[in-house]
Amino acid sequence: MTFTIVIVIIIIVVVIAIVVIAIVIIAIVAIAIVIIVVLLNVVVLLNVVIVLLLIASVVFATGTLQLLQQALESGNDLSLENQPPVNAGRMRIRTV
Repeated sequence: MTFTIVIVIIIIVVVIAIVVIAIVIIAIVAIAIVIIVVLLNVVVLLNVVIVLLLIASVVFATGTLQLLQQALESGNDLSLENQPPVNAGRMRIRTV
């Protein structure tokens, strides 16, 4: 009987400790976010967003340029005129 009471008390203490640790972690994260927002003004954040957008646009432009270069190097393989028929010589109907 006392053994089960001890186990229940240990479980309750562990649960309370986990809840307290979670609350402390959430408070630390919230304080850190507030400090970051206070230190970095909205203008700085907008500048960071603008720089990231510029980097993304440059990466997108280089990717499209590489695709165009590959298309030009491969010639007119992208056009449908030089392509063989879809199932040329592959489909053979076998009659039993």
